[in-house]
Amino acid sequence: MITSLLILNLWMSILAEAADQGPRGMTAVACVVRNRLEKGMGTGLVAANRKDLKAFCKNQGPSNIAMAKKIVQDVFSGKQKDITNGAIFFESTDYPIPAWAKGKKVVFKYKKHIFYR
Repeated sequence: MITSLLILNLWMSILAEAADQGPRGMTAVACVVRNRLEKGMGTGLVAANRKDLKAFCKNQGPSNIAMAKKIVQDVFSGKQKDITNGAIFFESTDYPIPAWAKGKKVVFKYKKHIFYR
């Protein structure tokens, strides 16, 4: 079950995961989170564990904060369709391809993120 509290606070992790990728990148990450939660999985967001998460988000500025909140609202209300083609995993191209990605199908790519199912 997806709680309202989770959705209310999810914007911070979405912003931290994809702030440098703009609205489309943040939307893609939010879609993955929705897909994971609908399958009974955790969010899978490493950024949620950042010790400086609140400070990081504050530094992104009011317009990016508002954008991240709207994206989460739109994705979780069903207003935004899944742009990731059902992805339930993603990884940054800044790092080597992780072992868990072997055998997973690449279903979407956007800037520095590869999305898998």
